[in-house]
Amino acid sequence: MDVFLQDLRYAFRRLRQSPGFTAVAVTIMGLGIGANTAIFSIVNAVLLRQQPFENPSEIVRVFTTESDGSTPAAVSYLDFYDYRDRTDLFAGTVATNTALLSLTTGDATEAAIGEYVSWDFFSVLGLRPHLGRTFTPEEDEPGVSQGVALVTHKAWQRRHGADPGVVGSTVRINGRPITVVGVGPEGFNGSMVGITSDYLIPFGTSALIDPAVARRMDRRTGRGLFVYARLQPGVNIEQADAGLNVLAQQLAETFPESNEGRNVVMMPANDVRLHPVIDSALYPVAALLMVVVGLVLLVACTNLANLLLVRASGRRKEVAIRIAMGARRGRLISQLLTESTLLGVLGGAVGLLVAFWTARLILSVQPPIPIPIAIDLSLDSTVLGFTVLLSVATGVVFGLVPALKASRPDLVPTLKDGAQSAAGARRKLSLRNVLVVGQVAISLVLLIAGGLFVRSLRNAQQVDPGFEQTNAAMATLDAALAGYDSVSGPLFYAQLLRRLEAIPGVEAATVADLLPLGAGLQTRSIYIDGYELPPGQDELEVDYAVIGRRYFETLGIPMVRG
Repeated sequence: MDVFLQDLRYAFRRLRQSPGFTAVAVTIMGLGIGANTAIFSIVNAVLLRQQPFENPSEIVRVFTTESDGSTPAAVSYLDFYDYRDRTDLFAGTVATNTALLSLTTGDATEAAIGEYVSWDFFSVLGLRPHLGRTFTPEEDEPGVSQGVALVTHKAWQRRHGADPGVVGSTVRINGRPITVVGVGPEGFNGSMVGITSDYLIPFGTSALIDPAVARRMDRRTGRGLFVYARLQPGVNIEQADAGLNVLAQQLAETFPESNEGRNVVMMPANDVRLHPVIDSALYPVAALLMVVVGLVLLVACTNLANLLLVRASGRRKEVAIRIAMGARRGRLISQLLTESTLLGVLGGAVGLLVAFWTARLILSVQPPIPIPIAIDLSLDSTVLGFTVLLSVATGVVFGLVPALKASRPDLVPTLKDGAQSAAGARRKLSLRNVLVVGQVAISLVLLIAGGLFVRSLRNAQQVDPGFEQTNAAMATLDAALAGYDSVSGPLFYAQLLRRLEAIPGVEAATVADLLPLGAGLQTRSIYIDGYELPPGQDELEVDYAVIGRRYFETLGIPMVRG
């Protein structure tokens, strides 16, 4: 340790004597490490960081497959209730469903993100409220007269100013008064990664404020729940999967119209971030992004290696004199590596600042969807460890070769005529040329890839989507969330369209439950007289949207036939 501290002090003195070199080297490394840390912090927040569950290795995610028996899908309420009865397999089974809410404060109404959960959601997952209480079994059943909710910790701070008096207060959600019974645990703001929920609501209250939920709760075809289960002691995931699939087969026999062909897929909760299908697409994208920023770091490191080689060339005579006086080569290499590692660590400190601003700049771009994307980019031990490891590794790896070359000078010629020897060494040295060629090659690859990406994005923007994009605007709303029913809702939309079309400059207006190229998807089975399905296919599913009058005229979609 004494030797290390001595080398560290020596490295500080050497870098302080060359402020220009130090500034350039630290900036280069800071940009390279910062780009890697920024992308890694996003990857960590989306794909790696675990939820704050108690003993997460005991928790599994349960999915019902589609009718083809392969693709994992959401679970219906009635199927979930059957799964919950398997207490021989699970110590607890809970479900959740993210929903868009209408929050009324005074005379203003705004959209909020909510999550419908089982009454024992917190106890099964090992989450304890920050204030107040969680839910009771009675609040989980449809037909409750008074709705309750639990505000998440982040929404408590943002919407209620961290006021402890929020417990027991009343908020209006979807037009109904809801009593806040607690504040969620710190660090948990909903089960959907990237989406921060404002309120957590038990199933009984969800049926009270959301007519769509009330309809789905009595139908096995109303699939929308994501299920968590905690395994019983001594039960592994394979045993639970086999036991639940036996139940799935029984349900398929009893309810063939809704459950035929559907199996159960069970996965460790830590292995599922958003959804198995979405995760399978996110991991390759994350790997590609890490490779790209890794190449950027490689360019920065070749720059650093070249700078260290030039610096080593100017110190050849100093090193030769020290060796002639008896200095060991290993001691010289240790000092030079300490200097390059110190540069890497200083670059890592700058990189953390670069990453902080870069990641937030990336996330400031919100996609055109009604749900705000909110990813927690707080500096945790994983990101900090990644940055430290990357900083030290780059300093050691790319400082090693310059240190080896600098510690092996041509002793006699260098001592006789240091300048001439250094010039000759520069003419003979090929490593710097190799580094320059490699740097240009990697930079060219990145430039070509970036150019192709920009061109592809430009081409995608110029593709005709089949509907009018210019001079068009859209708004998202749901009259049912404001208390309109099947009678008053259509009247509201009809009056809304008449008022919109009366505005000067508005040529046409329409409504639809799905927009072209939108984020939603809904399918329905159809049957065509005289059409025979292909072998192995028992139904024909089509995508569909429910639209209002003047839909095609408003979107500028020409009729092809009929």
